[in-house]
Amino acid sequence: MRATSSLQFYCRQSKAAKNGLAPIELSIIINQKRCFINLPRKEYPQDFKKAITTRKNNDIKDYLNEVRNQFNQIMTDMMHNGIPLTSESLREYFKSGGVKPYTVEDLWNDYLNILEKRVGTTMDKMTYAKYISARNIFYSFIDKHSEVTSITPALIQTILATLQSKYKESSICSIMTKIKTVIIFAKDNGKIQINPFQNIKYSKGKMK
Repeated sequence: MRATSSLQFYCRQSKAAKNGLAPIELSIIINQKRCFINLPRKEYPQDFKKAITTRKNNDIKDYLNEVRNQFNQIMTDMMHNGIPLTSESLREYFKSGGVKPYTVEDLWNDYLNILEKRVGTTMDKMTYAKYISARNIFYSFIDKHSEVTSITPALIQTILATLQSKYKESSICSIMTKIKTVIIFAKDNGKIQINPFQNIKYSKGKMK
């Protein structure tokens, strides 16, 4: 179901300090649930009311429009990143300055941390080292600080074509299979929406 949202602004006399200034508050209503966010700007409530009711443009109106545009962009970013859109999550997103992008490096670190815990039990050190090697090869084709969504079928094709010009079939299979395992991990955990390996074919020769 698509979220319905409403943004409104208040500057209430009941919140005024001794100097008469009160914070401008943003009221967010999403799917009939409301929360308030105190914005960094303060105004005299009577001046605020006058500014928003006049037909003329003014500094306060311009500020509110900027905030409204900012929150519209935040909501778009949240939906793009698969973050559930609620009044509370929107408030937290705004307060924290947004969600840190999930990078290529984050993906490999997360997966390698899982494998590292298996070393000595269900995985040997040599296999773990081969995943490290596959990661380093992968990093040579993409900025590890870029968002994980920048991993595309075109990138995978480029990696495969380059490996095919340098390595034997068994080594290519080993490297690509390890990279694919990490990519599937990202897909299964909602970090990417489309599997960039979906139409990629390479020989399934005996792996090293």
